[in-house]
Amino acid sequence: MTELPQTKSALIQLLQVETDTFEEVLSQAPRFYRCRWERKPAGGRRRIEEPGSSLKEIQRCLNHRLFQKLDGLPNVYPQKGTSHKDALKPHESQPVVVTLDIKDFFPSIRRHRLKQLFLRKGFCAEISNHLLRLVTYRGHLPQGAPSSSAIARLYILDLVSDLEKYLKDIPSLRITVFADDIVISGPEGTQRTIPGLMRLAPRYGLKINKRKIKVMRGQEQKALGVCMFPHLHLDKEFSDEAERLRDQGNKRSYQGKMAYKKFIER
Repeated sequence: MTELPQTKSALIQLLQVETDTFEEVLSQAPRFYRCRWERKPAGGRRRIEEPGSSLKEIQRCLNHRLFQKLDGLPNVYPQKGTSHKDALKPHESQPVVVTLDIKDFFPSIRRHRLKQLFLRKGFCAEISNHLLRLVTYRGHLPQGAPSSSAIARLYILDLVSDLEKYLKDIPSLRITVFADDIVISGPEGTQRTIPGLMRLAPRYGLKINKRKIKVMRGQEQKALGVCMFPHLHLDKEFSDEAERLRDQGNKRSYQGKMAYKKFIER
């Protein structure tokens, strides 16, 4: 069980920073961010809210020394020491795979809901308020902060618990969550759970993106860029891209692609 800091001095000691540095960052936290737009691989844009170096270092420390050590669920990722391969392995060679995407995941996790989360986890009100100032921006969890993924994983645990309860009557059904991607697999009929799943998310201020719901069978099963039938593997498009990099003389990127392919398929 991770011992939680319950005073400001204990929090500073956990972070191993100078008191003056901590106080300056705490007081100026909202001013440390720089915002930019980034294109998504599948189209559209996402807003990146990146903290400055001083705040980012504190967020990294909070991430490694606190948030990643709090209790979670084994099927909710990312987790320290795991990859998305671990999140997809349970869905290999299943008759039906359903993937759902939480729309605007980080911006939808609001400050007041995070305060409730921190209090439930055992932080006192004072430390909860300090943490909120250090890890939120304009009232939400910022995409671009190193602490956001671990906090989001903690936040979504209650939703996943509700999903598991809702799905428990379907035999052999499997569910994993990687950040904002929900993957469910099982026998024919698994897709009939979708309407109920969509009704659960709003209880936590979240919304399923209807346009990105996929029901897949056989060779079409794919999530997080990885094919899942009959076993985890990368498709021809990935291999073609690797070959293009090799032909262009981009040895480093080619070797990285091939190492990733070996990792996924071994």
